[in-house]
Amino acid sequence: MRLHHVCCGILSLLAPIVASAQGSPWTVVRFPSETPVVVSLVGVNQPRGAGKEDKNGSSRPSGPSGPSGFANITRGETSTNIVLNVGGLPAGTHYVYLINVNGSARKLGTIEHRGKYEYNKPPEETEAFMIIVSTDGNLRTLPARNRIELYSVAPRNLQVEPRR
Repeated sequence: MRLHHVCCGILSLLAPIVASAQGSPWTVVRFPSETPVVVSLVGVNQPRGAGKEDKNGSSRPSGPSGPSGFANITRGETSTNIVLNVGGLPAGTHYVYLINVNGSARKLGTIEHRGKYEYNKPPEETEAFMIIVSTDGNLRTLPARNRIELYSVAPRNLQVEPRR
């Protein structure tokens, strides 16, 4: 009987960790105006910080352990410039989305399994967001973790915004 209580106690402690591991990542950050920021794009199974830290405090993925990349983001007065560099995705069509503080998804465009892609959006649409890459072309909200190929990691010098 005592072993049962110990096992149940351990399982109850681990339940929140397992549940959060299965949920979607949430890394929406507020980007500063006129300051370039580099964010890493990591696969959902790659642990945060599994790369080399760059000068902006963002951890860039290292090695061919699956899909990865980074994004250079600069918010200006008239537009926000987003340049993605991705690699290691499975062959096929992938979709890039911006996820805002409400969890809504806005499609940026279509990408292949590797390459460099550039987008310009109005600054009012891109004040606070995270980037995801998915094979699903019809997302309206942040999907479950198993439908995300890549997601942006919050740079260490920017605070994650609470979900509204």
